[in-house]
Amino acid sequence: MPRFCNYTNANGGYSIVSPWAAFDKIEEYGYLLPNLSIKAIDKAIQWSRALSPTQTQELIIRNINYSKQKWNIQQFEYEFQYLLKNEIINHTK
Repeated sequence: MPRFCNYTNANGGYSIVSPWAAFDKIEEYGYLLPNLSIKAIDKAIQWSRALSPTQTQELIIRNINYSKQKWNIQQFEYEFQYLLKNEIINHTK
């Protein structure tokens, strides 16, 4: 079952996601599908097509900035160390 769709072009992309793949404030970064029905998907496509070039560019920039903050090497390092420490603690008990 698809949970995520990403409109992309040469400059980046924005999100069209289901409730299962959405994160907080998704509406600031893209479109939240209420469900995965044909009607809901059609509405998302219509929403996407109605965006002006400026709105599209703004969404792309917001998504790029969010991605840089959320998914970067420092965040990965922190999460990896946290999980590794927890695993070590759990196995040494």
